[in-house]
Amino acid sequence: LFQGTFRHSQLLSANVAIKLSGEYFAGDDWEYVDPVEAANREDAIEAGADPDTLRIGRRDFGIEMAAGEARLDARVGDGGLLVFSGGAARTTNVDQANTVGGVQAQDWSNAFLQTRFEHGRLNVNAFWNTTDSGDTYALRTGLPIVDQSRVLAIQARHGTAIAGRHEILYGVDARRSDPRTGGTIHGANEDDDITHELGAYLTGTSTLSSQWDLVGAVRVDYHDRINDLAVSPRLGVVYKPTPEHAIRLTWNKAFSSPSANDLFIDFPVDELNGMAVRLRGIPQDGYQFTRQDGTYLMRSPMTPGGVAEALPADATLTWDTFFPQYLAMLEQVDPDIADQLRGLSAPDAAQVATDLGILDPRAESPAEAFVPLQGSDIDDVPGDSRVITDAIELGYKGRLGSSVSVAVDVYRTHVTDFYGELYAVTPSVMFDEETLSSYFETEGGLSPEEAAFAAGLAGMIPVGTVAPDGQTTADVLMANRQGGEYTVWGSDFAVAWRISQTVELNGTYSWISENMFLDQPQVGVMCLSVPLNKGSLGLQLRDDRRGFDGYV
Repeated sequence: LFQGTFRHSQLLSANVAIKLSGEYFAGDDWEYVDPVEAANREDAIEAGADPDTLRIGRRDFGIEMAAGEARLDARVGDGGLLVFSGGAARTTNVDQANTVGGVQAQDWSNAFLQTRFEHGRLNVNAFWNTTDSGDTYALRTGLPIVDQSRVLAIQARHGTAIAGRHEILYGVDARRSDPRTGGTIHGANEDDDITHELGAYLTGTSTLSSQWDLVGAVRVDYHDRINDLAVSPRLGVVYKPTPEHAIRLTWNKAFSSPSANDLFIDFPVDELNGMAVRLRGIPQDGYQFTRQDGTYLMRSPMTPGGVAEALPADATLTWDTFFPQYLAMLEQVDPDIADQLRGLSAPDAAQVATDLGILDPRAESPAEAFVPLQGSDIDDVPGDSRVITDAIELGYKGRLGSSVSVAVDVYRTHVTDFYGELYAVTPSVMFDEETLSSYFETEGGLSPEEAAFAAGLAGMIPVGTVAPDGQTTADVLMANRQGGEYTVWGSDFAVAWRISQTVELNGTYSWISENMFLDQPQVGVMCLSVPLNKGSLGLQLRDDRRGFDGYV
């Protein structure tokens, strides 16, 4: 890798200054081959695609980033400060941590403009961010990814002191997010994905005595796509028995709102028997599955009316289209069985039943691709909500003697309604293997073993989708469903020992009780992506008089 930076600052006058800075980074990333991506590339080449121009699986393992920023500071009036800044960055790299597989970012750029005014306790800040995805594409499909989104935010803060013992800080902020994905990421939601957020907060610190401080805060936020108010309180007490020691106990409740992708993504990631598999955000009102005459409705490209016609979830309605395709596939596996079944008449629902299954994105084989749907009811899916974090922390910070400082924290964090693994929102419609096997045996003349084999092959093929109300396609919808909760206990420890005026030895250690939670209701596996134990040990050498500073 190679990295370089520069910075230049200069006074233009007694009250005006500028700063220019920039950075360039280039390197070679770790090489990785996604097996799904490789298989898709091989299939496309076998189908006649030109390997030299095919984007599926065409990775650039080089990383490149260039960034620059300019800033102007001006002192105005009596103690006021006005700051203007702007910058841009352009990158090329592969983003592998993505629910749609790898993404080849090609000349992806970001830019921002910001202005800030400060005067005493008043602070007003406004910024505008923009992004341009350049020539970026999904590596599993080769489809382009467009992102030319905009974000505008305004923040204002002020504070006051009361009787010299109480400090109060209050403020408001507003944000307007305008995703612009050209229909590639947000698909059908492209024209209805702007969000507005408004928040206000109040914080205060009260000095009760020379040893006790009380801190508190409350924040209220509104999100127009969730359409509720979120209240985030915080309360804490600090006890200082001596100037060298402080003990604090704090509690706070916070939230994180769904992202634009959580709400609006509509992105194709695969195809199943003529039906697209799409990542789909959960709408504000969620998804409802309504019965008609006691039966759920399906949409299928294999029925006479196609996906435009909603029909009872009955696999036999697709027979005329499904069976010829099935025979062609069966011929590749067992031509003799295929010949015996040729000319078989279509069954009805009384002869062959219908099963429902949920696509499992973690399945390792076609036989395991669908999890049978237990029970006769399909659960409605509520709209996305906020992830709530409730935390309590006890901490100590102090100095032992003249040369050792110590900090210890113990905490408990409880998180509810977090986002879990990807899952299929919409059930798939398939032939019931047991009754289809009987039909192949009685009407097709197959032996029990042959009938079971042929029915097992047919039972792995989805023929339709139980679509939620308002959906007019047979797409299989995938989403990250909310609903789980977890609790983590943890502790942090830090110590610094100043051995001399120029030498300091320091160390840290952190522990958490769990970092992976299995079999959460409806959400599967939750991974915090942090180690259970981690620590560090460092030695710092610093001599300001000689201008030397080093760290190991």
